[in-house]
Amino acid sequence: MSDLSPRQVAAWHRKQAKHYDSLSNMHSEIADIMEANFEPEPAEPPETASRSENGAAASTITQAHLEAAIRLKGGRIPHLAKRLRTTEERIQELLDDPNCKVEVGQRGFIYEKAKSG
Repeated sequence: MSDLSPRQVAAWHRKQAKHYDSLSNMHSEIADIMEANFEPEPAEPPETASRSENGAAASTITQAHLEAAIRLKGGRIPHLAKRLRTTEERIQELLDDPNCKVEVGQRGFIYEKAKSG
């Protein structure tokens, strides 16, 4: 048997519940971002759109797509281009936008910009 009192056990369970609640909130926020920003590609993308090597329309990737992808998992430009099925040039275009909320950090990793408070 344990040497813990019922109050200690209850406190431990409350602590665990808070931890799992914060994880749940984080996943919920990510799901909301993905649902709001990741529209399905049209069945027939316009012929004028530039296309990546794997056939996805590169021009359909938006600033919101890039920012949501970085929140899920960081990476470098080639990694993001592959994950988002776009070109490295398109990722660079989005990063060059002054309104972009992500930036290239040390060793080429892309991070969310630090919030000035």
